[in-house]
Amino acid sequence: MKKLTFVTPLVLSLIFLSGCDEKYSREWFINHHDEMIAKYTECLLERSWSDQICQNAKNAMTHEKDKPDVIEGRKKASAKLDEKIKSEVKDFNNKFNEYMSEHKN
Repeated sequence: MKKLTFVTPLVLSLIFLSGCDEKYSREWFINHHDEMIAKYTECLLERSWSDQICQNAKNAMTHEKDKPDVIEGRKKASAKLDEKIKSEVKDFNNKFNEYMSEHKN
């Protein structure tokens, strides 16, 4: 009886958790392009590819790569990444120059 009281909550929690993950499965993203593109863009900008949901969005983007809205979404995501990188480089250069001017001999 003790095993049953331990196993039942464990099984229920696994069912509950797996149900949540199904919402953001590869297949779910394939059927929801706007959300797929948004999540892909978010993951790209945050560099969070280790997250399973990001992997699912990326795999769905690859699967749907020939669809016009996905092509456009990928272009916009790349443009946003380019802007972010340029901003980071500019910030780094400004900090570097500031540091160098403070520590001139």
